[in-house]
Amino acid sequence: MLNKYIAIGNLTGDPQIQEFQSGKKKCSFAIAVNLGKETTFIDVETWDRVAENCEKMLVKGTQVFIDGKLKYNSWKTKQGYTRNKIICSADFVKSMSKIDLAKANATKNTAVNATVNATVNVTANEIDLICENQIDEDLEKDLEEIPF
Repeated sequence: MLNKYIAIGNLTGDPQIQEFQSGKKKCSFAIAVNLGKETTFIDVETWDRVAENCEKMLVKGTQVFIDGKLKYNSWKTKQGYTRNKIICSADFVKSMSKIDLAKANATKNTAVNATVNATVNVTANEIDLICENQIDEDLEKDLEEIPF
């Protein structure tokens, strides 16, 4: 079965990071995808290394390219109502906007220095290369599973 979601949109707010007791990290944010006169809002989640980089590099208004899978979430409220939501679990996030790391870090009240900026730039470039190769491999695997 093929489950692939690709979108380009703008962040509607700053990314929110959660760290779990297991050590895993999750970054959540929403994007607005403009479709002519219509705008669709999509909730996005990323995990671990991708989540860490999203937290460091993305701010409200950043245009991003998202590649991932759609995921169905269902839960019960305290009042007993069932709520449902479809979100994108992104394996790859790339900023389409020029990244001003100093501004992004200042917005998040983080100290900025040359070492941090150099480290973030290297990490972002490494992730781009890794993810581009991973997307090609994943697409080939998905295409092999198509029954025709």
